Amino acid sequence: MITLRRKQVTATAVCGEMLINGAHYGYTLERPYQDPEHPCIPVGRYPVQVRYSNHFQRDMVHIDNVPRRSGILVHGGNHVTDSLGCVLLGAVQNLQLSYVGQCADLVQGLINYVDSHNEEEFEVIDDTEVQP
Repeated sequence: MITLRRKQVTATAVCGEMLINGAHYGYTLERPYQDPEHPCIPVGRYPVQVRYSNHFQRDMVHIDNVPRRSGILVHGGNHVTDSLGCVLLGAVQNLQLSYVGQCADLVQGLINYVDSHNEEEFEVIDDTEVQP
């Protein structure tokens, strides 16, 4: 099971942690809840699979069956402006800057994990605290 545990909300982002089978895997960054075009994925469980992404021109992890949303990926990026509603994943995090970094190896590792686990699920849990 892949879990996105949202932990903190800043003025510009939602910061969290990704766990695989309960163990820390990396840090996540999403657009704010109030983003009118690309809000956070609702809390719940979603199927995931590796499929080709036309945008990235390679295989990526797709989060499927998100209500009123499509094309949701887990990918690298440093700030929410690097995403149109996808989940950014990185090995390091700076909450004050709403930043994640060192993404490439974690994203590839997640692709490998999902590719080797049929019918894997992606769970979103919200334990957020609001930060100034």
